[in-house]
Amino acid sequence: MIHLKKISLLLFLLIFNNNSKEVSGEVIYKFAQNEITKSEKENSKELYGMLDKMNNASKDLDFTLRFNSNESIFYLNQVMESDISPMAISYAKNIVARGRFYYDKSTDKLLREENIYGNNTLIKNISSSINNWQLINKTKYIGKHLCYKAIRSKSKVGPTKTHQFEIIAWYCPEIPLSYGPKEYNGLPGLILELKDTHYTFYASKIKIEKDTSYTIKPLKSKNIITEAEHIERMKESYEKQ
Repeated sequence: MIHLKKISLLLFLLIFNNNSKEVSGEVIYKFAQNEITKSEKENSKELYGMLDKMNNASKDLDFTLRFNSNESIFYLNQVMESDISPMAISYAKNIVARGRFYYDKSTDKLLREENIYGNNTLIKNISSSINNWQLINKTKYIGKHLCYKAIRSKSKVGPTKTHQFEIIAWYCPEIPLSYGPKEYNGLPGLILELKDTHYTFYASKIKIEKDTSYTIKPLKSKNIITEAEHIERMKESYEKQ
C-alpha cells in the first residue's frame, strides 16, 4: 500500500475556522491495481499478464484533483513521452481513470471527457448522486490525518451484463471539502484514499490555500451525450461485432 508521504497544509486551522469564503487546492494521487484473487489470474492469464505490464509501466504516473470552493477537475498529469511509454499514458488516462472529470458543486453537475466515437466527447450525469454514500463508523490514519470510512455501490454496465461493485472511500473531516477522485464527491471531508472498481487512488501530496480561487476551466465539446446514451451505443457496437 502507498502511504501518504508528503502533505503540505498551509495554515490548516485558520483556513477552516475563519470567515474566508474562498478555499482552493490540489491533491496528487498515486494509484495501484486492486488485489486480484489467484483464481481470477488463473482464469485470465493473458489479460492480467498484460495489466501487470501496464501497471508497472505506469507506476510513475499520477493524477491531480484541482478545486476551488465551487468546482473541481480531476485529470492525469502530463509527462514527457520520452520518459513514459505512450501505451502506459493511454492506459492510465483511458483505462484507470477513463478521461477527465469536471464537477460543479453548486448544481451537482458532473461531466466526464473521453476520446470516443472518433472525437472528444463529454458524457454528462445530471447528478453525481452525492447522497448515495453510507457513512461507516470505522477510522484509520492516513499519514497524520484521521480518516473515516464511507461506502457506496456502483453498477457498471458492460456490453453483455451489469457488474456490481462496492466503492470504499476514506475521507478526512478535518479537511471539510467535499471532493474526491473521478466522479466521487459529496462526503463531509476530502477523500484521501479511494478504492474504485479496479484501482485504488492514494493521496501523496495535498496543498490547501485560503483566500485564493483557482481557475477551473469547465470541460467543453460540441459532442455531448448522456451516460445512458453512451451505454446504448456501446451495446449496439458490441452487437455489430
